[in-house]
Amino acid sequence: MADETDPSIRPDISLQPKNTDSIPQTGDEPTAAIGSALRQISPEEFRALLRISEKDECPQVNIWPLVSAYKFTITKTTCHQLFNAIVAELRGEHRISIEFHVQGDKAPENTPAGTLCHPDIIAYGGPQLIVKQPTNHTARLKINPPASLVSTESEYRDWTQLEATGIFESKGKDTEKDLVRAFTYTEHHLLARPDRVVVLGFYIRQTGFYLILTGASGACRTTELSWTNFNHIELLRDFIYRIFKPGSHMVDPTIARNRDGSFDIKLNENHYKGWRLKWLGRAIGRRTTIFFTHIPEVPIIKEQYLRDPCGHEASIINKIHQDGPVPGVIDVHAHQDFQEGDSKVVCSIGEERYKVRLALKGTGAPFMDIQTPYEVLVATYDLLETTRCLYANAGILHRDISKGNVLYRKSVKEKQESDSDSITSDDMLVEKEEAPQEEKPKKLIFCAVQHLLNEGYTTPILLIDFDHAVRMVEAEPFNSAGTPVFAARAAAAIGPVRPDPMGAYIPGMPALTDVAHPHYANILSERVKRFPSRPKLKIELEWTQEAASREWYHELRHDAESIFWLLLWWAIHARPKNGKPATRIPRDFWNLLTGPVRRKYDPRVYLLDMIITRDKWLDPGYVNLEGLLRSMALQLRGDIHWATAEHPEEIKDPEYLHEALQRLIFNFLVENQHESFMAQERYPKNRVLEGTASDTPEPTDDEVNQRRHPSHISRSTTASGDTTSSSVKRPRGEDSENSRPAKKRKHTGP
Repeated sequence: MADETDPSIRPDISLQPKNTDSIPQTGDEPTAAIGSALRQISPEEFRALLRISEKDECPQVNIWPLVSAYKFTITKTTCHQLFNAIVAELRGEHRISIEFHVQGDKAPENTPAGTLCHPDIIAYGGPQLIVKQPTNHTARLKINPPASLVSTESEYRDWTQLEATGIFESKGKDTEKDLVRAFTYTEHHLLARPDRVVVLGFYIRQTGFYLILTGASGACRTTELSWTNFNHIELLRDFIYRIFKPGSHMVDPTIARNRDGSFDIKLNENHYKGWRLKWLGRAIGRRTTIFFTHIPEVPIIKEQYLRDPCGHEASIINKIHQDGPVPGVIDVHAHQDFQEGDSKVVCSIGEERYKVRLALKGTGAPFMDIQTPYEVLVATYDLLETTRCLYANAGILHRDISKGNVLYRKSVKEKQESDSDSITSDDMLVEKEEAPQEEKPKKLIFCAVQHLLNEGYTTPILLIDFDHAVRMVEAEPFNSAGTPVFAARAAAAIGPVRPDPMGAYIPGMPALTDVAHPHYANILSERVKRFPSRPKLKIELEWTQEAASREWYHELRHDAESIFWLLLWWAIHARPKNGKPATRIPRDFWNLLTGPVRRKYDPRVYLLDMIITRDKWLDPGYVNLEGLLRSMALQLRGDIHWATAEHPEEIKDPEYLHEALQRLIFNFLVENQHESFMAQERYPKNRVLEGTASDTPEPTDDEVNQRRHPSHISRSTTASGDTTSSSVKRPRGEDSENSRPAKKRKHTGP
């Protein structure tokens, strides 16, 4: 669920989700990026995609006389009348009917993208509109459905109940912009209909019309079709037929839509009823869809369309848990690949994408809902511990730490099943069996910070969304992923952060305080030996030709930096619930955090200096956190990529930055855990940005997307990257991950 957005799980979900990270639109203004995804094809190619065959029994009625009566008077009103007349001609015995309606300025309710987009014309239908007709067509009888089943404006204005969307030409806008707007509505429609593999849309002009098909693997449109061309009118007939009778290639037979907007889902041999859409990714690409229900054992179902289902998220998660449950990581209850046989679900508009479905165990509140500094520091420490163990034990990097991918479980009352794997002594550390010609890392046993504090063994965090995770042995150079704002600076640039030419240093490994040392050393003695304290050491990192020529990889330390940005995000937004006036986020601070990355210039480099040198940028109620964040920022000031043989050996250990940040947090927890500010709950609303009246100073989608540097797409010559999977993510290259043979990675430096 990537920060494709908020994954919070609440029990009162009644409407479709409103994502802030779906296809960004300001009103109805299209973008060039969206328009490039709409491929133009010939009418013949479009007809082939409809797959009209003899099995369909599509009535070969002649609608030419109907169209002739309207072709010189096409307006929004007459268009929907024409389409309804065509439906009446096509509707056979016991057919499910549809009706076309003019929307005007009314937006369909519960749009998946949270915008007020409103198509001009919609097609609405469903079981309530079944009309039975006698076999004797000379005496057709109109059977009125019961009053409770008559379509109402509120019903047909819900996106989940739509069958197609369309627009009429706009005054003052050119054809291409109108086409992009029509295409955008099909994307919204596709997100709201997980039971559909493909949805249909149209763009009507007085002089002609265009037809659109949209699915996860792409979208296509016809050339302009004419109201006076007989073949084009026949294509319109078949197109409308496909609206109320989709082909088998257009629907997912394992999902049934309900009248209340919920869905019944089949996974393997299990049937789950009443699931609701919780979170949605982008329509084109992976088309991630998250369903939520109240079933405790399986609260989440996630599905995607992938090019190669064999390498999907379930295989990564199963690898993580193969030797036993790992604390703090989501687990898979069941999964299914819909790649072959009767259960095959594939979108073939462009390159084929097959559906994959997972039932996931575990849930929680979003990271940003954490209430107190104590809780957020416990969560941050454990998140570092979890990602550290994933790397050391399974050789896996998450690569997409963000506010949407970390959940918080406030009450973990029972000892978790995986607590048997929680550390009690470093005597339990064992060496993995060495394989020939490859050094295996030591096995780390998870140690929650609450265990170090003698407060329990469990962790409240739950790391989710392994879509962009990678096995290190399969990692490719100059390839990364992540969510803007949270991605490490090097990951955003896909290359090392250049050293400050004016000179900069990072401090050595922090020392444990006199109070913290006994707790830490007693349980984690091996880590104390591996990473000797060097608090007075100043490690200067300089540019060298050798390091500059070295292949760059996404490393464990980049996930550590993402965790720092996540903690900072919580801290700058938080205002205490203390009855005092709200303070505002400094604008210069905010601009550096969310500003665009251009030509490898990342303004967060200067933000780190601001954190180190400036005071009072947090709310006064939480100002004591500034010292901790300042110490953490110092550790991030330089990029360890530039470390040489002259530097301490431990700095080249992949876990070095994790250890440094964990020690700083643990010191702070030990020294301050009983201070009143650590238990100060946050106000439900975020702090406000200087100079604005907004309650939530989240960046707009456009601001977030500015962080997407052209180099965000893999520079590996074989990695094409799934550039349409998310409007805010830089995806891993699906092709390079799954279609190429895995190559063993050789480390040539830190």
